[in-house]
Amino acid sequence: MSDDQIISSITDGNIAAFEQLYNCTYKNVYAFIFSMVKCRHTTEDLMHDTYMRIFEKASTYQIGTSLQTWIMTLAKNITYDYFRKVKPFVPFEDNGGENITFYLPGSCENVIEHIELEKALEKLSELDSQIAVLYAVCGYKHKEIAQILSIPEGTIRRRYRGAIKQLANAMRGAVDG
Repeated sequence: MSDDQIISSITDGNIAAFEQLYNCTYKNVYAFIFSMVKCRHTTEDLMHDTYMRIFEKASTYQIGTSLQTWIMTLAKNITYDYFRKVKPFVPFEDNGGENITFYLPGSCENVIEHIELEKALEKLSELDSQIAVLYAVCGYKHKEIAQILSIPEGTIRRRYRGAIKQLANAMRGAVDG
């Protein structure tokens, strides 16, 4: 099914189409939300809210536009709403002394490399982390990221290049260290 067919089916209440959409998009939505909140539990809550909103607002989707961009824009807006409600912002929630980890099944085979990448991403600004995750993990083009984040495409390209340099330096330091 095409994106337009999937969203039309969801509008008609087709749960199987909604499940198909979820299975195709949940890893990218998780990675994007996590890049902003840095907490596994909060990310899961916001993902739930995002997919509930997708189901509720499927009829507002404009056929012929990018479904992926629409979903990520909803996820961004829901996450921003969360930040507005939760003041002051604490980047990490207390979870009983456990380490908060960023884990996407099948996204990284080498656990040590994955942990070092996670630490390196934490050193980036929130915006640079979002851009890096959207481009490198989720596979979005610079133009799509610009639409999702409402930032000029040139700024996205410049910040992405800077983020990649910072990540490379941080990863090199982790290997040397």
